[in-house]
Amino acid sequence: MAVLADLRDLARQHAPAAIKELARLAVEAKSEAVRVAAIREIIDRGYGKAGPLFLGYDDMLDDLHPGHGGAITIEFVHPPERPEVIDGKPSPGVNGSRH
Repeated sequence: MAVLADLRDLARQHAPAAIKELARLAVEAKSEAVRVAAIREIIDRGYGKAGPLFLGYDDMLDDLHPGHGGAITIEFVHPPERPEVIDGKPSPGVNGSRH
């Protein structure tokens, strides 16, 4: 248990430098994913991790979607194919047209 306490104390000693680095990354990182991750870490440290939207939210999700365990499932679908357009007209052979 003393090792965990020592590790916590060491992390707290270096927290100001770590937060300063997160702030730098949030503004200067070239990767959008890195900027978002840094912002999320700063907010989590300042306000805590986000919880349910409101009391009973997880139960409501389970009622709406039984068997999903209160989780939201996101399904990505492909948009419908669009014909290639050249000079404002569909290209030859698309959807049976021959221009």
